[in-house]
Amino acid sequence: MTILWITPGFAGHEQDYSCIPVLQLLARSLQKMGVKLHILTVEYPSTAQRYTWNGIPVYPCNGRNRRWRKPYTWWLAQKIGQKILQTEQIDVLHSFWLGRAFDTGETLAKPSGLLHTTTLMGQDVLPDNQHRLNKLNTIKTQQLIAVSQYQAAVFQKSTGMSCGNVIPWGLALEEISDLSNTQRPIHVLGVGSLIPVKNWEKWLEVIRILRINTPAIRAELVGEGPLFDALQEKIKEWGLTENVRLLGALPRPEVLKKMQPARVLVHTSRYESYGFVFPEAAAAGCHIVGTPVGVATVFGATAETPEGLSEQVNLALQSRSVMQSPIPPNMDDTAAQYLKIWEIAVTQQKWQ
Repeated sequence: MTILWITPGFAGHEQDYSCIPVLQLLARSLQKMGVKLHILTVEYPSTAQRYTWNGIPVYPCNGRNRRWRKPYTWWLAQKIGQKILQTEQIDVLHSFWLGRAFDTGETLAKPSGLLHTTTLMGQDVLPDNQHRLNKLNTIKTQQLIAVSQYQAAVFQKSTGMSCGNVIPWGLALEEISDLSNTQRPIHVLGVGSLIPVKNWEKWLEVIRILRINTPAIRAELVGEGPLFDALQEKIKEWGLTENVRLLGALPRPEVLKKMQPARVLVHTSRYESYGFVFPEAAAAGCHIVGTPVGVATVFGATAETPEGLSEQVNLALQSRSVMQSPIPPNMDDTAAQYLKIWEIAVTQQKWQ
């Protein structure tokens, strides 16, 4: 089976671990199952030259997330997509995010007669994306894939309709850590982009509350983004310079290693469609405490307020064992569910 993926971004090279890790893991799993992929990227990487990633051809449009380039990028994505359909025997179109990638998939699907399925990836299910949500109907929603029951519920609230499928992300088996290590000197770890939706000021408020009874508490925050300087100032203002370290961006393999000496992963985001950090941290033996978004309730304890979160962290810190959380899904299982959907779609198309 040959699938054309359409996505805002994909890894620019084989050591580009930070660009949408779940898509990289899914691509590897599908490869192992004999699926042939072609990947059309709309915005990233910043090149117009076709390249291969682990043997998979990638066709970038070099949009660079520049608003003034949007009309050209939109036109170029359609042209490249049409050329791929002319030269390759594509069975199914699949896009990620209900955004420009979805628009491109819909445009390519109409004249080709191919089925176009879409994974809802993030905030694309919120009312802010109403101009696209309003265009959906009950037939199209059956071709949508949510990544968590939480996201599916948000989608239903936004549209009054249900997604056809819910397929959670999985980890690669080699990413499951040896949990025999109980030496965990980092009390609290945070991981994610330093952007407003992640609500890191609440995270710092949790640390400030915890420090009252644990003056030597150690916390580290991995990530980069526009709020780095503001968070650094807040750390100074609240007198947390001896307790909190901002580590900046780290390659994903190093982030996974950083989780192994951490006792509690605290995540205070206002919204997550899934929250891949939850299974990643669970696989490393971290206790999970977070706001009730994505799959936080599946892997750990949740609360809304800094006080409630700090109570849950205190309970986790009192435990001297690693977290015995549900086993994270395997990405091979995730890939098998996608493949089943596509195989059914191809069979139905042949009978039409």
